[in-house]
Amino acid sequence: MNSAGELKISAYYISQYFWMLYVIIALLISLLIPYKTNKMAIISSMDHFNSSKDPVVFAHLTDIHINRLTPASVTSFQTTVSLLKNYSPDFVVVSGDITDNYEPPKNPRYGDEIEENWMIYKREISNISEIPIIEVAGNHDQFGVKGIFSHKNYIIDYSRTYNRNNTFSEADYACRTFTAGRSQTNIITINPFEFPTGHPPLLFFMKYSTQLLDRLTSEIQKNPKSIIISHYPVGTIHSETSSQGSKFSDIIGSSKQVLAYLTGHTHPNKPEFYHQGKGNLEVIGPSNYYASQFGLVTLDNDMITWTTVNISNPPNGIISYPTPKGQISPHSIFNDIENSEIRVIMFTNRTDLKIKFTITNTETLKEVFTGYLKYKKTLIENRQILYTFPMKECVREYGPYNLTFSEDFKSSIEFFEGNLIVTGNEVMP
Repeated sequence: MNSAGELKISAYYISQYFWMLYVIIALLISLLIPYKTNKMAIISSMDHFNSSKDPVVFAHLTDIHINRLTPASVTSFQTTVSLLKNYSPDFVVVSGDITDNYEPPKNPRYGDEIEENWMIYKREISNISEIPIIEVAGNHDQFGVKGIFSHKNYIIDYSRTYNRNNTFSEADYACRTFTAGRSQTNIITINPFEFPTGHPPLLFFMKYSTQLLDRLTSEIQKNPKSIIISHYPVGTIHSETSSQGSKFSDIIGSSKQVLAYLTGHTHPNKPEFYHQGKGNLEVIGPSNYYASQFGLVTLDNDMITWTTVNISNPPNGIISYPTPKGQISPHSIFNDIENSEIRVIMFTNRTDLKIKFTITNTETLKEVFTGYLKYKKTLIENRQILYTFPMKECVREYGPYNLTFSEDFKSSIEFFEGNLIVTGNEVMP
């Protein structure tokens, strides 16, 4: 104001909105200089493909965003639960934002931890009580929570993973290993929140502290092989260094004991795959609510294959092997033509399906083989049937290929046979 008490409009707007320049500048920098993973060469695992080892199917859900005032969010999750019941995965992992905790669902919105949203979640998952579920929290699940044992930290009252009898400290909550399903798969959970927590927009980016990284390193070393889940993709994390001098992307990207890092948070329209460190796979899943999708994931000879399930048009089967080209990691076996086999898991009780497949070399554009998969075995009675075909009978040379299925199963992937593949250089969110 001037001496006469009149408001200087220009000075007022500069003082009130100048801070927005910092946001605009940061956004421009991120667009002009995108944050990319390193370009890298991945060598095929030296393990031989074991065709007597059964693949395991599990599900990856993220960003469910249940809100009592948004019926569509509840209906979407109910459909997902119904599909999970039919698919019978060995276990389910949920990488955060289970609830939305905003109300009313229009701007300006008031946020708080809302118990009824969690009650809806618990009610719906009771319909799949026979399937183990491992959950972590997202920024919407930790909306202004005072402390780990706050009465409003509802994830430890309504999730399958945590409760007030198995969580005794912030360290227990921050990083911990669980064993899931008949396969006894090790799942390391990360909840990187410091209490009291901020509101969701203030938790969009997250810091991974030295203490957290040291605990994660310890958990990884306890287990021969693990899958790690957290809400936050690498591109949204500010990582300090561990006591051994490693950043988060190196820890999860370079350890031979880490099979994959599964996340959510950024709501991509389809799953996004990144190669961190020395090539380990990071998967950002699409929102179960906003994209109406989730993932069915196979673990086959330590190889991860993530397949999208659109809840309005769900697949009747998924490919377990070969690994799609974009999902190859150092755990992938992609040079063992002699022992490997094409594998498809069908969600049915039928052993007489007609599953035609065609393989085309994508360099020469020549069709190299056409045939039909054969019933191999029943993985789960009335739920999962394995169909296969020996790779050596249809592919004889290294190279890039397209594999297309038709008739009773329709799908296609690009895959690669060889000793080494160059990948990475992916633009992160």
